[in-house]
Amino acid sequence: MKQEEIKRSELVAITEQIGALRAGIMLEKAALRRKLAEFRDRHDDSQLTDQQLFLQHIHVFDGKIATLEQNLRKLEDIRRTKTAEILELRKTRKGLEKLREKAKTEFVREQEKIEQDLLDDNTTMRFAAKILHHT
Repeated sequence: MKQEEIKRSELVAITEQIGALRAGIMLEKAALRRKLAEFRDRHDDSQLTDQQLFLQHIHVFDGKIATLEQNLRKLEDIRRTKTAEILELRKTRKGLEKLREKAKTEFVREQEKIEQDLLDDNTTMRFAAKILHHT
């Protein structure tokens, strides 16, 4: 059970990291869209120069977004692995619980059999004692 709790807390931490990465990707993409919209809305003399300069360096923004998306994919893979581990731990725990219950049932059954054998032996001894006493 403790292992499952540890894995679950790791899964929560990874899920939080995934959320933060997704938010970061959305912010970067929104910043790019905003900047492109600014160029579209501007109509001054420096617009073309600024736009060319921006487009020359857009690969930096794309690279940053690509890196964030790659990190996101890695974390999602880790999350899938952690989820599978948790499911396996649950399955193992439930299997162990079934085995314990089966062993307990078998033990009770065996104890009842021993008790019944003792009662049968006592009955046989009393019956034999009565027969010997009457003769």
